[in-house]
Amino acid sequence: MRKLTPSEKGALILSALLIVAGMISVVRPCEGYILHPSDTGGRVSSAGETREFTSKNKVRIYGGIAIIVGVGIGGLAMYPEKQLI
Repeated sequence: MRKLTPSEKGALILSALLIVAGMISVVRPCEGYILHPSDTGGRVSSAGETREFTSKNKVRIYGGIAIIVGVGIGGLAMYPEKQLI
């Protein structure tokens, strides 16, 4: 087994965090609001048009996306470039 480089270790840690956060979001979703940057200046505003309500189903979808991205990052970190091509 080969040694992992520091960037590969970092990618695996990020991958694990995304997978765990995604699993938590899928298993125990919570409703809430996501604040988006406003069109003027890019600052986050509490105005009604820049808030998005997230239902439990949306949170589950975001969690599933986080799991898929985490698995993808982990897969890319584990396999060297020579084996991918």
